[in-house]
Amino acid sequence: MEYMEYGLFGSDEDYASNWKYIINKCNEYDIKNYLNIGLGDAQGSPARKWNYFITTQCSSIEQVINLEIDPNFCQSVKKSSDSMVNEVINGDIRTFNTDNLDVDMVFWSHGPEHILRSEWEATFKKLEDFSNKVVILQVPWGSGYNYDPGHISPSIRKGELEFYGYECFYQGVEDTKNASLVGIKLVK
Repeated sequence: MEYMEYGLFGSDEDYASNWKYIINKCNEYDIKNYLNIGLGDAQGSPARKWNYFITTQCSSIEQVINLEIDPNFCQSVKKSSDSMVNEVINGDIRTFNTDNLDVDMVFWSHGPEHILRSEWEATFKKLEDFSNKVVILQVPWGSGYNYDPGHISPSIRKGELEFYGYECFYQGVEDTKNASLVGIKLVK
């Protein structure tokens, strides 16, 4: 399988190797269902590509639940003919009631930079509490996306997610647009 065909990795094989590792772990942990936070509206958005990539490469995936903060995005995902999402929920992960949610994995790509660092601990704890196996976070590494006014916690550095117990992988060159950080935490 050639991972570059998904348009997720560009030409950076190190970046691809980290995601190969994640896919292998998903298969190893026998992930049956997962919560994807923030698939987004754009048909070709990175979050949609990641979702497609994970659901097609993890052989055990049976159900994908998507949590969207924007109700318009909920409608878009529901109407999307290419969507591999079984259920779409409107809500904010910081206040979302997870009492009835039972998932093996939580995947939050490009999310933590959109909430205050002071909210990270409680939010990460919530993710870990309702995941049965693993939480995966992906964020920009460094200041490459600081121009985005939606990034209220910009310039995420080495050690920040590790502080919360995540095993982290860094790709690209820090402080550039191709710099990314992936954090993985086994929870049970």
